[in-house]
Amino acid sequence: MDIFDNHLAKPMLIGRDEGPFDSPDYLFELKVDGERSLAYVDGASTVLINRHGRHILPNFPELAGLHDRVDGKCILDGELVVGSGSKDDFEGIKSRWATKHPLAIQRLSREKPATYVAVDILYQDGRQVTDEPLDRRRERLLSVVHEGGRVAVSRAVNERGVDFFEIVKQQGMEGIIGKRRDSVYRMGKRTKDWVKIKHWLEDEFVVCGVVDNAKAAVVSLVLGQYRADGVLAYKGRVTLGRDRDEYRAIKRLPRAARNPFDVALPPGSAGATWVTPRLVARVGFMAWTTGNKLRQPFFVGLVPGAKAKAVVEHVPALV
Repeated sequence: MDIFDNHLAKPMLIGRDEGPFDSPDYLFELKVDGERSLAYVDGASTVLINRHGRHILPNFPELAGLHDRVDGKCILDGELVVGSGSKDDFEGIKSRWATKHPLAIQRLSREKPATYVAVDILYQDGRQVTDEPLDRRRERLLSVVHEGGRVAVSRAVNERGVDFFEIVKQQGMEGIIGKRRDSVYRMGKRTKDWVKIKHWLEDEFVVCGVVDNAKAAVVSLVLGQYRADGVLAYKGRVTLGRDRDEYRAIKRLPRAARNPFDVALPPGSAGATWVTPRLVARVGFMAWTTGNKLRQPFFVGLVPGAKAKAVVEHVPALV
């Protein structure tokens, strides 16, 4: 069965996370933060399908001419990005998905246009090429995609992952992906031949409350930072395992009489048990959202001896 005609291709998935490393067996690509999607192009038309099987051109009509920049009949794997594809720019993708009205979609396609960044090729001129090594597939990709307009090819370096990661980190990008140069493309499979190397942020937050569920193995900590006026600003929540010593320390905190925030909280925080804001938690996260909240947070640990009042709000440059 032809995967082009039936739109049956599935993107290969990253199998592990790791710290930066060097290896002659790997190439390292910039990891952009966008919408993973496969592009079916045949010289006359373009079909874009995301990893969940959704046709996405109705939300991104500016990419309907992608086939004009690609030679022949191909299936490309790529990332749909708004702006530079940085962690901050992911909010642009989210806003595009949330827009339903045709006139608003057209306006955003002009004001915040998306770009398709091709990273791999699965099919070329009637033949599936997924069994070829990555180096060969990348040669094919570079030969058929002509950058310009709303189309680009991912940037990559061979061997020197550590130096590349440092450059990416300094520029505030999400991270890099290491790929074995001899790896075949395993459609729909999660493989350790591809490695995600992310740049995470960390900051300190005051523990203000606990959202507890007796049936769950984890709880959710409600986090805040002090604004310049001395009032706690809500920053989001992070999960913590019940079996950790930090959870037991938080449970020993005296109860607070009320919610310490002066804004309406998301529904999931409504049932929180509020505690005296004494303990400070260090939390890692992917990025700040446009609402100045945490994206993809994870608990690092409590900060011994830290003063809660010293945990002040850091307003990101994007706000």
